[in-house]
Amino acid sequence: MNPRAESDMPGRRISTCDPPSPGWTGKAAACRTLADIGLEDQPDVIAFVDADVRLTPDAVAASVAALRERDAALVCPWPEQKSGSVAEHLVQPLLAFSWMSTLLVPLANRSLRQSLSVACGQFLMFDAGAYREIGGHESVASSATEDLDIARALRSHGKRTVLVSGAGFVSCRMYRDWPQLREGYTRWLWSSFGGRVGTAAALAGVSIVYLLPPAAAVLGTGSTRRLGTAGYLAAVTARLCSAQSESAGRANLADLARACAHPISAALFATLVLDSRRRFARNELSWKSRPLNAPTTDVATLASTMKK
Repeated sequence: MNPRAESDMPGRRISTCDPPSPGWTGKAAACRTLADIGLEDQPDVIAFVDADVRLTPDAVAASVAALRERDAALVCPWPEQKSGSVAEHLVQPLLAFSWMSTLLVPLANRSLRQSLSVACGQFLMFDAGAYREIGGHESVASSATEDLDIARALRSHGKRTVLVSGAGFVSCRMYRDWPQLREGYTRWLWSSFGGRVGTAAALAGVSIVYLLPPAAAVLGTGSTRRLGTAGYLAAVTARLCSAQSESAGRANLADLARACAHPISAALFATLVLDSRRRFARNELSWKSRPLNAPTTDVATLASTMKK
C-alpha cells in the first residue's frame, strides 16, 4: 500500500503523505489511520479493503453475515486472484495453493492454534470490539505480514478467525507484469520461513516434491519415469483442486494450463524466495520505487521500518 492513506467514507475524505511513525510499516500505519476514523462512531464491525480489490454490491453484507454466523472476531474472504501476464498466470495461483495444499481449512477454522491461521489483507472483516481489544493494527505495527500476524494476535487472545471463499463477490489483480510481481513478492518473502535454515528446508521441499518428479518423468527410465510421472500428475491434480476451490467450482482450461505448468511455477517461486533473501541481505528491498531502508542483517529492525 502507498504511504498515502485515503478514505472514501460518505462525506469524508482523508489523505496524508506523512511517513509512518518509527516502528510502523506503511500498511499498518494506514490501517490505523483509517481505523481511528472508522471507530469514532463505535461501529459493530470494521473492514479493511485494498484499493485493487473489487467487491460486488453484496460482498460486505455477506462478509458480515459470515462473521456473525461463525461467531468470529475476523472473517477473511479469500479473493479470486486475477492474472493477465504470463508471470502472473504462473505465480499468482500459488497464493491459494500454498495453504490449500498444506492446511485442512475447516479444521483450521475451528482451531485457535496460531500456526493454523490464514489471512489475506486484501479484505479483512473484523468484529470491532475484538479489533479494539487487541489494540488494532498497533499489535502488528512492525510486521511485514501484518494480515497473518493480526489473525495470530486474535487467536492468542482466544478469538476465532475464519477463512472463507470470496469467489463470486471478491476479486483482485495484484500486479500487471513481472517487474511489479517481483518487487511485490521480494519485499516480504524473506520473512516467510524463519531465516536461512527454514528457507533452505522449504526450498529443498519444493524441489523434491515439485521439481524432481517432472525431471524424473522426462529424463528417467522404467520405474523412475513412472514414479516421476505419478508425482507430476499428483501436483497437477492438487493445483486443479486448488483452482476449483478458489473459483467456487468454476475452474476452466486456463486453470488446467496453469496446473500443467506447475514445475515452472515452483521454480519461479524458488527464484523469488532466493531473490528476496539476497535483496534483504544487501539492503536492496524496495516497494513502488521506494527503498525499504534498514540495517542489513537485523530482521526485527527491518520489519519495523519497512514502508509498504
